[in-house]
Amino acid sequence: MKEILYGKEMATGINYFLESDVIICRCNLLSLKDSKLRIFTAVGSALPVPRGSASFVNFETGEMGMYGGIIETSSDMTVRYSRPIGFKISEGHEYVIEMTKRDKKHTLKITDAYTLESDTMTVMPTDSNDVGEHWGQRSYSVDGGVTVNSFRNYSLEPYKCRLLIIGDSFIEGASVFANQSERYCMKMKEKLNGSCAISGFGGASTEQVTAFYEDYCKTLFMPDYVLLACGTNNLDYSTWLIAEQKLIASVRAAGSIPILVTITPRLDTDNSEFIKRTNAWIRDCSNELYIDINRITTLNFDGKTMNEGLFCDDKVHPLPFTHELIFKRALLDVSEVFCLSAN
Repeated sequence: MKEILYGKEMATGINYFLESDVIICRCNLLSLKDSKLRIFTAVGSALPVPRGSASFVNFETGEMGMYGGIIETSSDMTVRYSRPIGFKISEGHEYVIEMTKRDKKHTLKITDAYTLESDTMTVMPTDSNDVGEHWGQRSYSVDGGVTVNSFRNYSLEPYKCRLLIIGDSFIEGASVFANQSERYCMKMKEKLNGSCAISGFGGASTEQVTAFYEDYCKTLFMPDYVLLACGTNNLDYSTWLIAEQKLIASVRAAGSIPILVTITPRLDTDNSEFIKRTNAWIRDCSNELYIDINRITTLNFDGKTMNEGLFCDDKVHPLPFTHELIFKRALLDVSEVFCLSAN
């Protein structure tokens, strides 16, 4: 089993979609008047969903808080949670502000670097738009007498690990937001004693998953295996195939072993012909590992007809019980991943 190492620094100017990360900002407070610091992760208009996150420290009023999920920072920042800071703010002091997301829980911490007094605000969001998902590029803004000394962002996912899971809303957990531990990816992480990194992006196509693997996953993580849990949001076979083959090749070039997944039916659109071709291609890839999610989620295991009792009302996303089935199928289909004596 690989040694689990955490805390690899993340680059600037890249849209990240991680399960857990922390932003650390050190600043000097030259004066209290009109002084405010905002830290945010903005996804931008190219991805028009409010999954960016933003927090603030108002030094003048002595308040700290979090905004609702944001798209861009120019117009859509509305305070969702706020409260007084639990110690006195002093001019001339240095402060360390940390904005963290870990398994959906969001925290904002402020520490006076001179007195070492600190205060932490914690929010467990009600849904993925409540305070965002830390999606997007990391940045900050200041008002008044605040000067920033350093601004850094670190992944809290293990980078030297047995398994990296990347994918769409099945991985993000759109259907089990209230209990993220019910996701099959979290069950895998628990089975691997934490040696598993997760990056899920609801709504992502295979092309987008390929792009964020290229942008940051292949440099941020060093896994033995990479689970490519995507395809649900594709409909065009040729486009999917090009992206899937590129993603497989990129994973192999980085020294990892790809794991594919067969694609489930969805009833909000007709993807029957698409999944017929994609799943046949996946099952015929004798050299590639795959988890046959499609087989166990279709009626009478026919690979075509959705077993509606296993899916949410939207007839797209799996129920908690279905996540458990997928996890059990993974233990069968890719048992070598969970052989803890390996490596």
